[in-house]
Amino acid sequence: MPDATTAALAALAKEYELTPFTFLQAAWALSLYAESGAPDVVFGAVFSGRGSSLVDVDRGVGQFFNILPVRVHVDPDAKVREWLNALQDKVGEIARHEHVPVRRLYEWAGRAREEFLFDSYLVNETFPELPSLFGRFGDELGAEPVEFINQTEHPLRIEAIFMDSHLVLNLNSYSGDAPPGRGRARLDAFARLLADLVADPDRTLGALLADAGRRAEVAR
Repeated sequence: MPDATTAALAALAKEYELTPFTFLQAAWALSLYAESGAPDVVFGAVFSGRGSSLVDVDRGVGQFFNILPVRVHVDPDAKVREWLNALQDKVGEIARHEHVPVRRLYEWAGRAREEFLFDSYLVNETFPELPSLFGRFGDELGAEPVEFINQTEHPLRIEAIFMDSHLVLNLNSYSGDAPPGRGRARLDAFARLLADLVADPDRTLGALLADAGRRAEVAR
């Protein structure tokens, strides 16, 4: 993402008392809505598993994270700001159940274990020291990273990596799961919707999506 957009995102999130990840989840929900037309969309979000008082995290060893489904209703008449607030409240409620075993989620949903509860999920990562590490990588080895690759247990994984004042978006998907260029197009659309949310949070979702639709038509 452009640094100017990242700075505007951080400032707006602070002003509205929202997390930057709420904006990212909102942008992905709008992406799924634009693709499917379904008023209710579902994606996964990673929860740390360390926010609950049920676990003595200071004495815990290992990873506690869990990937839980987030269901979002997209109402074209809703104002962006109010919708963002409601989304953050919903995710906060979901976080109260971040220690629910995966098998229990499948039982509640009535789905077989080999099925997916959702096709895509978002990961939020913060590495403030990464730019300096990259600098050392270049200084000492005379090279620079050109690609980030992660395995995913779901068809689609979207990473938002905050590195100091920079925001990097990555998309990982199953090999051969989509036509060539499809992943790049989805990532670009996601990034543009994120920028749109930051640029004008006082309009309605319908107005934002209409502008995005017109932009896509021009691009074709």
